[in-house]
Amino acid sequence: MVTNRTSWLAAALLFSWVTAPGATGNQVTVVQGSTAEIRVEGITGDFQSPLGGRGLQPMGIGSGLIIGRAFEATSGQTIPGALVTLGLPGVAPLRVLADAEGRFAFRTLPVGRYSLTASKPGFVEGAYGRRRPAGPTQAIDLTEGQRALDANVPLWRYSALAGTVVDEQGEPVVGATVQALLRTTVAGMPKLTSAALDQTDDRGMYRIGMLVPGDYVVVLPVGRPGMQTFTFSPPGGGYAVAQIATFTAAVAGGGIAEGPDGVPVPITNTETLMSPAGLAPDGTPLTYATVFYPTSVGPARAASVRLGSGEERTGLDFERRPVPSATVSGLVSGPDGPAPNQTVTLVPAGSDDLVSPVGNYTTRTGADGRYAFSHVAPGGYTLRVVQTPGAAMGVRDQTVTGGGGVMMVRTVLTGRGAAAPPLPDEPTLWAEVPVNVAGVIEVPVALRAGARITGQVAFTGAAERPASDQLPSIRVTLDPADGRTQAMQLNLRGRIETTGQFRTMSVPPGNYFVRVEGAPQGWHFRGATLGGRNVTDEPLTIEGEDIGGVTLSFTDQQTQITGSVTSDNDQEDTSALVVAFPTDRAGWINYGSRPRRVQSTRVSGNGSFTLSGLPPGDYLVAAVRDEIAGDWQRTEFLESIATSATRVRLAEGDKQTHSLRVVR
Repeated sequence: MVTNRTSWLAAALLFSWVTAPGATGNQVTVVQGSTAEIRVEGITGDFQSPLGGRGLQPMGIGSGLIIGRAFEATSGQTIPGALVTLGLPGVAPLRVLADAEGRFAFRTLPVGRYSLTASKPGFVEGAYGRRRPAGPTQAIDLTEGQRALDANVPLWRYSALAGTVVDEQGEPVVGATVQALLRTTVAGMPKLTSAALDQTDDRGMYRIGMLVPGDYVVVLPVGRPGMQTFTFSPPGGGYAVAQIATFTAAVAGGGIAEGPDGVPVPITNTETLMSPAGLAPDGTPLTYATVFYPTSVGPARAASVRLGSGEERTGLDFERRPVPSATVSGLVSGPDGPAPNQTVTLVPAGSDDLVSPVGNYTTRTGADGRYAFSHVAPGGYTLRVVQTPGAAMGVRDQTVTGGGGVMMVRTVLTGRGAAAPPLPDEPTLWAEVPVNVAGVIEVPVALRAGARITGQVAFTGAAERPASDQLPSIRVTLDPADGRTQAMQLNLRGRIETTGQFRTMSVPPGNYFVRVEGAPQGWHFRGATLGGRNVTDEPLTIEGEDIGGVTLSFTDQQTQITGSVTSDNDQEDTSALVVAFPTDRAGWINYGSRPRRVQSTRVSGNGSFTLSGLPPGDYLVAAVRDEIAGDWQRTEFLESIATSATRVRLAEGDKQTHSLRVVR
């Protein structure tokens, strides 16, 4: 993939932040989206750089032995020189290189539960017990003197997509961005998420490599999306940073950027005033529309390309044809009048299938609150504006100019294990305006205040109730039912005060679940209720008014399902995946990004499994072959195994044991 200005700047911003004095934590994960945002979660211990950390003990001395082989999963060929990493919680990992026959060994190991991974350039990271790329892993449980002699680790070769982009004259298009979207499942529904991108060379050719085997859609988007993923995983655990960035055109005729010392300065961008595709004979400016391979204008009819391990698909060619462009402009106003320096986004109709934005147009309002999009491809869009209070978690919006565009960066800090920062008193302002874009149109935008959820906490059980100063450390969030946060522009957190009262940030209308993480020691989150209705496992519809009277209940009881899995010949099956899902089919979709009633776990090396923390209710539990369970959350897959699954009714605190046979 081409290393462009956007990825370099995003990486620089990330590196400068995570290495800043006083930063704490030990795991950094950067994800994708439409505007830049950094989230810091789970701050534990000291963090000095993405490649190191404190608080890790050296590996002890014991009598255990792990011997294995790194091999290519589809062919079985050995992989010499693979870097093999042995991990134990709280302990500095051990690393060795596999020999010429792919073999490796770790000796004098203490008792413990180990993770085992392997990596090599050109391969997707492998792990012990993994049956498919990026699938679940198995731990290796070593007892005193145990010898694990078959700890083999499969790896899959990266795949690639390639093709050419030409214009209507058949001439190569140089510097065009082509993006690969991976088919995945979000909240039970099939979605597309950004995987990687490349830019065409002087021959109009592109090649998108380092793709995990799977199903892809290829798209030629408008503009330069510049969305990148950077991942650092220093040892120690408990820390996360997410940054989302996009490179976009500046405001036509001017805008606002952040200058030295945070002083706003005007910006101009002559590139936005030029037609990217020339002029029609009548003088109408031309532009290009987003195209999903081979010729679809939206993702619904895009062709799917399946890539196996090491497979390269070529001939995925595009012909880019100009279309008459449109111009959209208007005034964004809030309760206090014109709203300057606000991000305005045009989202194409039919984007519900997309997790990562594709074909969005993004701009910024000027000092007078006006925005303008020039050279927009005609069609249906939704115009969106979200204004989050700057006091929320120290949110800091920054606009970085250069290279004919603007990178918009939003920084948000949160902490796990530490008290959540106070919420701002100002509401989140939002607007969504459907618009049919054609010609030159004026679309005024009036921002409205979002609604909050408020309530109190309740603890039921014999365990000691947590001290009041511990309550602000419990994390409360709102989880959109469709599993997306509308491109991460929303601040969805809440805060519990020492009084036991809580409230959330105000959010636009929609269906949300109330989620709670980080319960005090000895306690488990039972659920959120409103008037006796469960709003943790059933979505709560938020409209224009605040919602009060929600109770966050905690209990010292937790459910657990344990058991064993056997194959058709009554032998222990160590390769299966155990899944649990509600008997009510309405719970199979739109359950948010962090479902409680839809869980899975990999069977351990002795054929046993454990599912913990399922809320009380009726479930179907089934063991399936892991290699075919990549999209097990999809409703079609659940339907296919429902009749063979075991029915389980869980009451609060239930501990049940079940024997399962693998569903074929």
